[in-house]
Amino acid sequence: VMYIPSTEREGQPIHLYQKLKNALRDRSTPDDIQERLRSVLTIVHESVANGTGLRLAALQAQLKIASDCLHEIEQRKIAQETLQKSQAFNAVLRQFSGPSIEATQLLVSSDRNTELKNIEILCTYPSTSYDPEAHDPVEDVLAVLQQLDAQWFSTNILKNGDRSTLRNLLQLTIEHQQPRILTALLEKLSDDPQLYELIAEQGLLQYALQQGMTANAKEMIAALMASRKNKADILNLLLATYGPGDDKPYITWNKNALHTAIRNNNREQLSLILEYLPATGEELNPRDRQAICEALYFSADLLNADFFQTILEQYNTKNPRHPITTQEILSIHDQGGTCPYHFFLRETSTNSSIPWEELQELAGDAQEEKRNAVKGFLTELPHPFVIAAINHNFEGLFKLMELARSGVLSPEEDRRLLLQTDLQGANLLNHILNSGDNEVITAFIDKLYQQPGMTDNVLYMLLINRENPLTNLLRSRNTLEDKYSIFRMLLNNLAKDERNEEQQRQVRNILFMNGDWLIEEGGKGDKALLEQLFGLEHFSQAARLSLFKALEQMAREQRNTPAATYYNSLCQSLEPSPQKRGAPTVALDFNTQDLAAIHRQRGDGLEALTELLAASNLRYETLRAENLSVLDRNRVLEEEIEALKNSNSAYVRDAQEAARRIKSAEKQKALSEKRVGEIQDEIAALRLAHVSEQSQIKENHRGDLQRITEEKKQAELNFQKTLSGLQDQLSQAREELRSSKQLVVSLEGQLLKLRALQEDTQRQVVDLTQLLKENQLELSKQKEINEDLKLQYDLLKVGSQNTSEELNKLRLYSKSLISKLERTEEELEDLIKVGKENNAEAEQLRKDCKELRNEIAAQIKAMSLLTQEIATLRSEYSALEDTAAEAQSS
Repeated sequence: VMYIPSTEREGQPIHLYQKLKNALRDRSTPDDIQERLRSVLTIVHESVANGTGLRLAALQAQLKIASDCLHEIEQRKIAQETLQKSQAFNAVLRQFSGPSIEATQLLVSSDRNTELKNIEILCTYPSTSYDPEAHDPVEDVLAVLQQLDAQWFSTNILKNGDRSTLRNLLQLTIEHQQPRILTALLEKLSDDPQLYELIAEQGLLQYALQQGMTANAKEMIAALMASRKNKADILNLLLATYGPGDDKPYITWNKNALHTAIRNNNREQLSLILEYLPATGEELNPRDRQAICEALYFSADLLNADFFQTILEQYNTKNPRHPITTQEILSIHDQGGTCPYHFFLRETSTNSSIPWEELQELAGDAQEEKRNAVKGFLTELPHPFVIAAINHNFEGLFKLMELARSGVLSPEEDRRLLLQTDLQGANLLNHILNSGDNEVITAFIDKLYQQPGMTDNVLYMLLINRENPLTNLLRSRNTLEDKYSIFRMLLNNLAKDERNEEQQRQVRNILFMNGDWLIEEGGKGDKALLEQLFGLEHFSQAARLSLFKALEQMAREQRNTPAATYYNSLCQSLEPSPQKRGAPTVALDFNTQDLAAIHRQRGDGLEALTELLAASNLRYETLRAENLSVLDRNRVLEEEIEALKNSNSAYVRDAQEAARRIKSAEKQKALSEKRVGEIQDEIAALRLAHVSEQSQIKENHRGDLQRITEEKKQAELNFQKTLSGLQDQLSQAREELRSSKQLVVSLEGQLLKLRALQEDTQRQVVDLTQLLKENQLELSKQKEINEDLKLQYDLLKVGSQNTSEELNKLRLYSKSLISKLERTEEELEDLIKVGKENNAEAEQLRKDCKELRNEIAAQIKAMSLLTQEIATLRSEYSALEDTAAEAQSS
């Protein structure tokens, strides 16, 4: 409501609210329009005052009413001005319609409503009728001009310089679009050499081109050539620049005539200007060559490839020894580095304006300067790859990729080009997939693998971009078959070897990053297409099982029962059968890098990533504990087996010794048998003692291990509780900080509103003060008039009825002015009071903002202390874990 862009000047705002108030103050505004304007101002003021504002529809309705009112006021003013001009023109024309005229009377004004002289009224006021049979008033003006000789025009327009009486007459005829009258004036002045100075001083040649009066511009040039000016003089005029300053506000752009022709898209004007370029063999001075380069840049900026080629070809044709080369065009750029070829990449239709073959030659040239020019074009801002991709100029993008393969870039530089992103974070693949064109996507993948910087990881990096490239594809209007087809093609380019664990992880991660869509399809989508997607040729069973488990868990968290059931069934189909449980399997779990990439793209935030990492660590610790338990059991069993082997060896040796003794001494058979029995008893006792000792050792070890495990679990539990409490405190502090920031923003917004209201109030006070002074002055003048009238009345004592009526009117008008003055003084006092109240409220808001900033600083300090406590607890937990590990190893 306050600032609406205006069309008068580019970027110039108009204060609509104040403009409506000014229209209300204007006494010439009709009553019906005043009533509508007053209604708009009241509605807008109340909506701002109560803090609710207007909804879009209501705001548009009020803007339309205001626009209609201003348009009606403008149309009435135009109609009134047209009528006044017509009356003034007819009066002057009647004065000079005779066979002979008094030339001196043309230099004075007969119309009290304007400062224009009679000759200026005749040259600017005529309006051509649309009726071809109607009389054209321009003919009458031309008849008057024919009665004046050339010397009269030279004297009054040129001879006295700035002091000439009719110095601005030519400019006024251009401003009022009077081409025939301008032609007549130029004919009168064509032999005067001072005409060049006038045209150069006022920029009349450019002004005529700006107004589209090309024929008159040609007549100006012809008149100048007739006054013995050469082509170089004409070119200086055409390439001169004039700004819309106070001396020449009628010239809109501070640029030369080439820019005017390009902006008007007028080929006739362009040909006229290029005709005056120096002939073959001559060279432009640096200033004029710079003007040609700027014209090339401006043509490219407007995507006018036709004008760009015309200017370049004609200049190079006339300057074969010093042409503007492709390398020089690459150096024509603004502060942001944008050259003409960057502009042409915004449209597929302008690709042909880029000399691709010449760029290839520069890239392969032996001179390092030429190669660096192409390298800078490819790698430096504003990044042509991104420009072409954003504007879906894929033909230009593929040309750029071919140019990058010319050897001017290293593989690492080419890799960085392929991974560039725009300001919104979208990369090349984002824009390629957004097109939904299978042929373009296939061509891009093919060309991607031809780039020198292409590795197996580049396509994966493009797919795991923070702005997910597959999101728009999967949510687009393409058929489901097309979506699955593109999805499979991308994954097949990632997974080329089932035994390559890194490739399997990449495919699994890409699918999981788009898990929301897969869960949606798994719940109610086409299962056959899903199974084709999961059944990639080189997608391993372990990777699929890991993916299905993750999707099942995600579906359960989203409470999508059909999808959870579906992915559970897929898991069951891949789980090893009971008979094959002992067979080795390949584990493919999500590592920390996988989780970081997934959550960076899914945007779940730091808290979600922390939870998943904690869950992953807990699962790891559980598996690690189970593995250690199995290893302990295996070690104990191995020790028992070794002990039994040793015991068995001793038994065999004793038995052999007993047999030898039996054979050697049969007479000691009874004694030997008794000894054998004793040995057997000893063996049994040794076995029993050995088993008992092993059991005791095992029991003691199990107790120590259990105690250490319990201590570790208790420490983990304490750590988790402490960490959870600190995280809650951190979340609470963040929430308080967020609320405080919102409150600060709100209060600052209110403060800005109050400042704006205070400024508006102060402006109104100034306006009312000025109005009060004017009313007081008018009242004092009126009082003097009344005193004079009373004195005359007392002296004459007899007055006519008309004089009495005028006196009564003046008295009534005086009373109305006095009452209006009193009301104005009251309004002034009210506004002064409101201004004081607003100042007090603004001061209080400043104090509140200062206190809130102090509170925010304290909260930030508390958050840093909490962060330090968390780091301390984590270090203590790590030390405790190291102690537990040492205990287990001992």
